[in-house]
Amino acid sequence: MELVPGQVAVVTGAAGGIGLAMAERFAAEGLRVVLADVEQPALDKAVGSLRERGAQAVGQVTDVSERDSVEALADAAYSAFGAVHVLCNNAGVGSGAEGRMWEHEPNDWKWAFAVNVWGVFHGIQAFVPRIGRAARVTWSTPPLRTAASPRCPPRRCTR
Repeated sequence: MELVPGQVAVVTGAAGGIGLAMAERFAAEGLRVVLADVEQPALDKAVGSLRERGAQAVGQVTDVSERDSVEALADAAYSAFGAVHVLCNNAGVGSGAEGRMWEHEPNDWKWAFAVNVWGVFHGIQAFVPRIGRAARVTWSTPPLRTAASPRCPPRRCTR
């Protein structure tokens, strides 16, 4: 499927970093963009910046670790633009855990799995049945540098 102006892209983790860069690129190519992020002020700034440059963009505060929040994102995207052609499951976290794996707090791992693994699953479930066979779905992962090691941070192991 070729992307053409007027189509709709949804990007999670879009208030900064790679997610914002994807949203900016989609907008520059003439796509309408739905930005999703858990951080309201940063999301508002990102959406405002795209609109100032003439993009059709909307923002939706979304916690990808919560299925209902991702379903609300899908509802908002379809309400705003009537369709979705591209879903970029980009949201991800590093737990901040340092040191040996057995010294990490279990909640560090729970949070990383909730966002980095379940967030992708929630996005796929919320959007793919609506998009259908033409679905273009991506998720962001860092390059595999090494196998899991005793110092493997939760982010690397879950993305």
